[in-house]
Amino acid sequence: MNFNRRVSLMKKFSHVVAGAALCLFSFSGHAALLGIQPGFPHTDYDSQGTTVFGAMDLAVNAGLFEHKFTVGDAQPYLIFGTLTIKAKINAACAVASNEANPEITMVGDIYDPVSFDLILSGTLLTGEIVSAGLQSASANLTAMDFRFTSAGGLLVSGGYWPAGKDIGVVLTVENSSFVDCVQAWSGGAKGAVGPIDPLPPTGNVGTGTQGYWKNHLSAWPLSSITVGGITYTADQANNLMSRPVKGDKTQSLFVQLVAAMLNVANGTNSTCIDTTIAAGNAFLTTYPLGSGLKSSSASWQNTGEDIHETLDAYNNGKLCAPHRAD
Repeated sequence: MNFNRRVSLMKKFSHVVAGAALCLFSFSGHAALLGIQPGFPHTDYDSQGTTVFGAMDLAVNAGLFEHKFTVGDAQPYLIFGTLTIKAKINAACAVASNEANPEITMVGDIYDPVSFDLILSGTLLTGEIVSAGLQSASANLTAMDFRFTSAGGLLVSGGYWPAGKDIGVVLTVENSSFVDCVQAWSGGAKGAVGPIDPLPPTGNVGTGTQGYWKNHLSAWPLSSITVGGITYTADQANNLMSRPVKGDKTQSLFVQLVAAMLNVANGTNSTCIDTTIAAGNAFLTTYPLGSGLKSSSASWQNTGEDIHETLDAYNNGKLCAPHRAD
């Protein structure tokens, strides 16, 4: 990128920062909100946006403000583009229907903040709406949040978006004329977009054994998992599950604990296993995976073995949740 282009980008970014200081409104109670908390990659949109509602049609249009791929990014990436949300909202302020076209579209350019190299350019994210929440905070301030399924875009196809995650959006409407979702209203628009955990399946979901989860990585309901105080990606945890035990009981416990945590994340009844899962994580914090704990050790015989056996029974459908049909 030439020098003049870099200067132009810096001036543009400085103008955006000066005119769009982002300050999301925080609520202690989420009476009608979904409680969305967008993760990373995380994109903020500025206070110059607009929210317009009338005849069941909600339209949000805003400029993209800053972007971080991970929580560890030292400074935001430069991002220039637009966020568009179009949704049908009924008189109860809930989603009325799902349109054929994406209800959220994020289009723009993302530049490296140091080198000013262009990282991504085009349609960054699209999704189909699942639900919306709304809360009137004051006479002229309204909050909304949204859940979308992740349909596509460069953040998804490029591997930046965590596998299996939905899209979460928070919206603060300043200078809002909101009264209810029968009358037309409008206001500003600022907020954030990022991945959120998908909703758990409904119904009586069955448990899978450690063997099932080892061999069905594509079915994992989590893109990352924290075991014994250490966070692993799904790929890393799956690979660790396949390591030979070789007399190390921390390996045996790790495998059953991961399987139980995946079953719970997948929507199985967890009332009989929550305490045991917590105990298993505490045990592997004290005796980390790979520490070579022997079956003859007092800590295993007095504590670890009971945890392992309870997790194994749960994963095999012998406790409060049935075994999966397949």
